Amino acid sequence: SMRRTQTELPSYVILDTFTAIAFVTPLASTVRHMWREWAHNKRVLEDVQQELQLEKTFLKALVPEEIVTRLLNGENQIADNFPEATVLFVYLADCDDLFTRFGDIKCIEWINKIYANFDQVIQPKKGPKPGITKVETFSNFYLAVAWGSKSGDASTSEGTDDDLQYNAAVACVMSAVKLIQSVSHVERPDGGFTVLNVGINSGTVCAGVIGDASPRYSVFGDTVNIASRMATTSEQSSWARPCIQLSEATMRRLEARRGEGSALEILRRNYLLDLRPKKGVTKVKGKGPMQTYTLEHLHRPQGSDTVDKEARQRSDAFLFPESPSAGLNRSPSGGDSCVPNQQLPWMRVWGDTSAPSKPRRSLSAGVDALRL
Repeated sequence: SMRRTQTELPSYVILDTFTAIAFVTPLASTVRHMWREWAHNKRVLEDVQQELQLEKTFLKALVPEEIVTRLLNGENQIADNFPEATVLFVYLADCDDLFTRFGDIKCIEWINKIYANFDQVIQPKKGPKPGITKVETFSNFYLAVAWGSKSGDASTSEGTDDDLQYNAAVACVMSAVKLIQSVSHVERPDGGFTVLNVGINSGTVCAGVIGDASPRYSVFGDTVNIASRMATTSEQSSWARPCIQLSEATMRRLEARRGEGSALEILRRNYLLDLRPKKGVTKVKGKGPMQTYTLEHLHRPQGSDTVDKEARQRSDAFLFPESPSAGLNRSPSGGDSCVPNQQLPWMRVWGDTSAPSKPRRSLSAGVDALRL
């Protein structure tokens, strides 16, 4: 009997082994398949998350961050009204002529240096005092807006309308001075110093998201048009001869406060810049003659192209210091270096002929995906 048990034992073991294999092998195969599927799905999910983050980054580059949030929250039509806004236009003088003479590569490198430095100055700011936001760059102009507050916005109840108007005007004027400072040592392709035309106007602007395939947060209104005319009709401004042209609306907002601590006093004391009426009237296209005002050097006689040498030396330390915060550093070899143009870096076209290009991809699908 013992022998028989010992003889029959292997048959049971073999039977149990085959039974176990019959059940375990499919289970192991299923687990292996599930593991591979999980790993594949994880890689796909990571790729999707990376793509959505890239879409969100591009969307933030096209419109301000606050607008991105509103888009992701499902707001389809965005159109805001800002009654206390101030608009800043900066044109690069002689840009088209430089493109003709020196070609694309040198000029685009020069423009990118300038706009990269501008981006270090124009930074949105949170708080009761409004900051200034870059809205658009196109060809040879740079557009920024200090919003004040939009109509019906209860979050800005900390200040009166006069406070908001004054703060928005001050934000643009101070930023304009810093923009001139930021490119004070950026050489043009012809070796000369960069020359700007700077204009500022205040009033009501309308802003909204325009377009589907390539949406832009754009500003509209008479205030924007006049600000552009203030820049195109202004005298050229450089590190040696600053000149910022203001409309009467902006001048009145600045003069609403005088005395110690006011913006005009700070401009006189720290930057040696004085607000004065422009001689004669300025002919503005579509508006006719207008009285405008300029921020100019204190020691520069009105209508003069020269500045007192000693006064220039006294003010240089205030107005045009070489500061890393301006986005421009002097290299040991004497050359210029600038930080990359990372705030709203957009592909642009220059030249006499430009045709609309076919959009690569619509961002509307990306916005819908981000909402998930």
